Amino acid sequence: MVYNGFELGSFFEIPEDSDCWQIMLAINPCLQATFTFLQMYFIFMNSRLNIHKFKMVARLGLMHVVATNVCVWIRTLVRESLRVFTDHNRATGLQRTEDFLILATPSLATSTPALTAASNYTCLRKDIMGNIVRDASPYLFPLLIEYSLIGATVLFIMWQNIGRCPRYLEEDDIPDHVSVTSRKAHSKVDCIGASKGLFCGLLVLVAAIISLVLFFVLIEQPEHRQLAIFLADVSHAAILLLMMVATLVGFARNRKLKFAQDKPGDLDAILQRVSAFGLFLYAVFCLLAAALSPLPHIPNLLVLVTEALVILQVLLQLLYISDVAKRAVYMPEHDLSKPGRQVVTFLLLCNLALWIVYTFEIKKVEANPVQLDFYGPLNWAVILRVTLPLAIFHRFHSAVVLAEVWKSSYKAREY
Repeated sequence: MVYNGFELGSFFEIPEDSDCWQIMLAINPCLQATFTFLQMYFIFMNSRLNIHKFKMVARLGLMHVVATNVCVWIRTLVRESLRVFTDHNRATGLQRTEDFLILATPSLATSTPALTAASNYTCLRKDIMGNIVRDASPYLFPLLIEYSLIGATVLFIMWQNIGRCPRYLEEDDIPDHVSVTSRKAHSKVDCIGASKGLFCGLLVLVAAIISLVLFFVLIEQPEHRQLAIFLADVSHAAILLLMMVATLVGFARNRKLKFAQDKPGDLDAILQRVSAFGLFLYAVFCLLAAALSPLPHIPNLLVLVTEALVILQVLLQLLYISDVAKRAVYMPEHDLSKPGRQVVTFLLLCNLALWIVYTFEIKKVEANPVQLDFYGPLNWAVILRVTLPLAIFHRFHSAVVLAEVWKSSYKAREY
């Protein structure tokens, strides 16, 4: 909705006597913000609703909203790619292409300071918001894509469940020997078996933030540019290696837990796999750039190793989450040791650290010399716009799923 607000603010920079002035430039952001809010409210209130009346109308309506989310996703990618295209054209001096884009997409011209001179001449644009749209867009548009992905997935699962009638656990289904006090204890959250994982994970989180800050400080200094790139890649690879080792340890520790009867829903599995596919695409594009470039060059080797580790780590983590999410504590002695909970805690914080790193990765387009030399600045920027939002979402959603595992799989039970 903030993204839509900035888009609406750009409309007021165009005077009414300009050839670029169109009332739809104001109506579309308002409609999209309204749709975003109404969909959020509907999902929040009715995500577990089972529809048994007017099923044909419900199927048509839900699938229409799913398609709308996909259209919003595609529209956002196209707009951001055009924004990158205009910035590139400004740098290369392709004035004729800029003029075409201004006439074809006036809202882009008003929201892209790269076209300030041309848009002021063509659209008589008033500079009110300045560079705020361009500076905020890289951080906001991934959230819009992630929101569309979540909305489409939840509504698609609702569409699948129209007419179905699942069985819910009733109060009478709880065994009689479980006291009221014990039932209340089920909802309590304890932190047993998480201290070491919490401490180590916080260290990784702090180290990742420090590396990110150092990167943006050093990258502005030409003499330290190579050091900044080396520091970013090495820290990323180190975190991935630690996560892979922790995942293998988690597999061994979680063998002591038993499989639970209640399996997780399809929502988390779908979101994990779709977002992992985007992360795989991002890693594969980087691998191709590094593998088809001169290997003796140190940055190429770093990119090659780091992205190979990304693919391996994501595969291991997907398998691990799929396994541990279906297990639970079922023996009294495990209530004190909580096997594998240290690993879950550590991976949760590591995914949060990588989520922060990937969120700021969109601002590091100029700091990826291997990818830039191979694909070119324009193509690489577009690739980032397409794949990186899913990579960001995968890390965030993995942390959310691990938090749910941390709470539900290790809660105290009656034996």
